[in-house]
Amino acid sequence: MMKNKLVGSDDLLDLDKYSSLIFDLDDTLYNEIEYLKLAYSCAAERIHKANSSCPKVKLEEFLISTFLAEGRKNLYQKLEKNFNIKNYSVENFLNSLRTVPIMENSIPINKILYDFILGNIQKFKIFIATNGNPLQQVNKYKSLNIPFKNLIQIVYCDSFGKDKRKPSPFFIDHILNKYKLVKKELLFIGNCGTDREAALNGGIDYIDILQFISCINLSK
Repeated sequence: MMKNKLVGSDDLLDLDKYSSLIFDLDDTLYNEIEYLKLAYSCAAERIHKANSSCPKVKLEEFLISTFLAEGRKNLYQKLEKNFNIKNYSVENFLNSLRTVPIMENSIPINKILYDFILGNIQKFKIFIATNGNPLQQVNKYKSLNIPFKNLIQIVYCDSFGKDKRKPSPFFIDHILNKYKLVKKELLFIGNCGTDREAALNGGIDYIDILQFISCINLSK
């Protein structure tokens, strides 16, 4: 087998090759917007309390629509300019996103992936590797309805330093060394070029989440 390759485009996925699977978190196991809708609602409520002239519903609608259209970059600055916000800093805004109170296990993950984990937790060691502020990513993880969380290991890449974020392969080396695994038996399942590049840098196989789900469905 090649040292590292993209699986699933021209190959049928042979999961028997692997002993361990690493999943990305956001927009892989679940749709991140489901968390962000709750986070933006929380932020909008807190901004409204500090700026009574800014309607909560309008703030919330702006945050969601702008994120979906333009992404998260400079989102607070765009909001501040559009609504002339006072007495609510970017630090307050980020804190709202990171600490929004959400009931544990209340946000569903992809049903196919839920069933896959449920049926294969004894067959594979399962890991999650995620970029992002660790406080926020911990809050997301707690809110997700992932089966057998006690048997899944999650790696918060930013906790090792900004230079250790994906596409750095640091998390791969960390998992390999800590759990005494073999590279050729490790498959990374992600959703973007950053994930693909991280797998390439770490010398492990990679498959896009949509290809992975398609292969699971074909194998049923």
